[in-house]
Amino acid sequence: MNGRLEAELNKQKLIKDKLKYLPKVFEEFYYYMEEDDRSYNTIEHYIDYNVEFMNYITNGNKDEYYYKNVNSTHIKQFISSQRTKEINGELVRIGDSILATKFSAIKKLFSFLSDSNYIDENPVEGVRRPKVKTDHTVTFLEENEINKLFSNIKTMANERLLNRDLCMFSLFISTGLRKSALVQINVEDINFKTNTIKVIEKGRKERLISFGGNMRQLLLNWIQDRRDYFKVEESGPLFVSQWNNRMSTKNVEMLLAKYLDGVSDKHITVHKLRATAATQMAAHDVPVQVIKEMLNHENVSTTMRYVSAIDSQKQEAVNILDSIVK
Repeated sequence: MNGRLEAELNKQKLIKDKLKYLPKVFEEFYYYMEEDDRSYNTIEHYIDYNVEFMNYITNGNKDEYYYKNVNSTHIKQFISSQRTKEINGELVRIGDSILATKFSAIKKLFSFLSDSNYIDENPVEGVRRPKVKTDHTVTFLEENEINKLFSNIKTMANERLLNRDLCMFSLFISTGLRKSALVQINVEDINFKTNTIKVIEKGRKERLISFGGNMRQLLLNWIQDRRDYFKVEESGPLFVSQWNNRMSTKNVEMLLAKYLDGVSDKHITVHKLRATAATQMAAHDVPVQVIKEMLNHENVSTTMRYVSAIDSQKQEAVNILDSIVK
């Protein structure tokens, strides 16, 4: 087991140990965030920050239903109170990014409480998130790193699961799909006559994505193995676990962590495979509007981040070559 995967599993256990001593609602919130594809690191921070907020509201007294009495003024006052912190006898200013994360944690919890009908009104609505400068640095795999990833899959994957994992990660990189959309694909969503797949994207919106000849063969290979080795119906989830269940986004993240061993020092998640698809298209001069449509971006400014990352690399290459000229 590589270090990153082991750290994720340890983090999951740590969180569950904490939940034993917290109001029941925090356990439900934990599963809510798991379903929302949050990393265990994020989940831990969100729970910790909400415990801080609970202690602030209740003066440190455990109250199972503290959230029922929270209003927008409480949230504003809490965020304001967090701007400084005493460390070793000195008053230290807390960074805007931490304040923004604490606010996001509270907002997420109360969105869950509202969606679950635990509260009638959401007190976070109307409260502004603390401003913070956004880091638009794009992290992605280079072509040689992509090759290393697939080499690892071929040498590390269980024989019965090899075609599944090759198919799954190839689909991420060749289409730029979000992980939530990929795990929801059913076999019957694939049309081999038109080489398209019906996927469900953000906001439960359906759309068709196209695939090429290499991806078609990978899909056929996996579907055959799925039929031969797994106790599942002909229709239903395309990607299933060794226990014949639909793959979860957490399953996919953990698999990627395993296969990234020795591939790159960069922090690569499944979402970064989406960035990898975008930058590969940009590197091969695919028009911005086409990349936008492929990735289903709502705003072209999001797409431009990936194009700019490649433009920056091209400029670096120009500078290197220019330095040779005397």
